[in-house]
Amino acid sequence: MRKNALLIAIFLISASMKCTKLRNEDTAPTSTNYDFSKIDKLLSDNLQNAYAGKVYTEIQQNGKVIDSKGLGGYDQNSIALIASGTKTFSAIVILSLVDDGLLKLDDKIGKYLPIFNTYGKGECTIRQCFSHTSGFPGSETEELLSSKTISLEEAVDGIAKNIKMQFTPGSTFAYGGVSMHIAGRVAEVVSGKSWNQLFKEKVIDKLGLKNSSYLLNEKNPRISGGMISSPNDIMKLNTMILNKGLFEGKRVLSENMINELFKDQTNNATIFYSPVPTIKYGFGCWLDIQNLQTKNVEQISGDGAFGTIFWIDRCRNITGVSFTFSTFVNANPTTQQVSTEVRNKVGSGCR
Repeated sequence: MRKNALLIAIFLISASMKCTKLRNEDTAPTSTNYDFSKIDKLLSDNLQNAYAGKVYTEIQQNGKVIDSKGLGGYDQNSIALIASGTKTFSAIVILSLVDDGLLKLDDKIGKYLPIFNTYGKGECTIRQCFSHTSGFPGSETEELLSSKTISLEEAVDGIAKNIKMQFTPGSTFAYGGVSMHIAGRVAEVVSGKSWNQLFKEKVIDKLGLKNSSYLLNEKNPRISGGMISSPNDIMKLNTMILNKGLFEGKRVLSENMINELFKDQTNNATIFYSPVPTIKYGFGCWLDIQNLQTKNVEQISGDGAFGTIFWIDRCRNITGVSFTFSTFVNANPTTQQVSTEVRNKVGSGCR
């Protein structure tokens, strides 16, 4: 992350420290039939090393809070950069345009962005752009993705002209943000609206988000990793996904599009680069748990470089978030233990 982005993040985190805690460290969970004392101990014991002294974790079952804990001043309304957790939010925008009939996931980018055809790079699909299998490198164009002096259109035109494809589309998994930037521009073209307008209409307004935006650059929003958000906003996203596209009785996404989040979109592509050792990737999210008997994906997640991780377990009707500003490398092991402990306590889900 560039230096100015880090400065913004530090400012936001400092500001969020002034928020009133939802729950003190020694306060009982909101409502639970489970003993989550092991989770409290995991968070407390690993607070400094895993979470750089600040974390808020919340677990919901069937839309109701069954455990929550804030340490170091973090609560449900604390705000920070969520890095690649952005990918799942951005995926909702793209999928909503499919629901609107404005594009199809297997449409080629050259259909909407002829400049890619001009340079012989128009064959990859929207689906591949959001599953890191487009054939473009993951992150060889940091200047274009992060520039504040150009628009999203100009950045994507720059990718078409200057960034070489490394692989045959669909053949290789190369994690990063280049192809999602391209898909973001396609969204603008088919809708006739800016990405931020789309995000407001499709996500902010429908979910009632209060603390989420592509703060780092409104002119050239980083589709794959430029959002700030809060635990409360993230849990609203989780709730909508768990409820198969419904939020507070209103349709946000079709059930068919929700199912795309839970499908392996990579088709056994060769791994060129992944931040995790094994990959199963959906549409803008990781596929965490697959039932070996039914082959159904039970849990998906959104993970960020700054340590915030959220997950949706549709078999146990569990959603959770571990919100921090640390690093993925440090935070992930403890957060995975938290998620596993929740599953162990809740028990089996789908059969």
